[in-house]
Amino acid sequence: MKIEQNFCAEAGLNFEKKEFQLSVTAYHNRFLHYIYLQPTNIDFLGMQIYNFLQTNATLRGGEVSIDWSPEKNSWLDISAAYSMVRAKTDAGNYLPFIPADKIDGSLKFEMGDKGKLQDMYFRTGTQYFFPQDHPAQFETPTIDYMLVDAGIGTGIKCKKGNSATIDLCCNNLLNKVYYDHLSRFKDFGIYNMGRNICLNLKYEW
Repeated sequence: MKIEQNFCAEAGLNFEKKEFQLSVTAYHNRFLHYIYLQPTNIDFLGMQIYNFLQTNATLRGGEVSIDWSPEKNSWLDISAAYSMVRAKTDAGNYLPFIPADKIDGSLKFEMGDKGKLQDMYFRTGTQYFFPQDHPAQFETPTIDYMLVDAGIGTGIKCKKGNSATIDLCCNNLLNKVYYDHLSRFKDFGIYNMGRNICLNLKYEW
């Protein structure tokens, strides 16, 4: 294969005013000899065969994000973002393994200190993935889905000036059954991870 080359143009706009922030970014990537993995309609022992291919291609997209932390309610932080990407070969065909458009929103409540507990917080967030209905050749489309996350945590002041943090979080809180468009297991009928609960402990000596 030939050496892959990329020419990128990117533009962004940031606006900040006290408790409000807005960011808009757009990019245009021109690839020469773009290397990618393309599924085929051939299988071996029930497993799909993929080929490494090379072509000239264009990837373009952007992101818009906002963050609002009310001055009168500094314990509250609200953020949201939208991202998208479009990718085609020079022949006008869609490239495979391109993520779907996504909206990501979150709420964070900072509950301050109480006794030995410091910087207590609670957060919750939602991710909505749009349908990926422009798949590449031999690639299947993916329907839309929404995931909900939540977490709570605090710092703990210990003796001798040491500190610890504890965080409890849950991803896919509603145990949504879904396929990620980038998953290699989708064609085998294997879903992405369901409800996942994590407990993180950290102690600083």
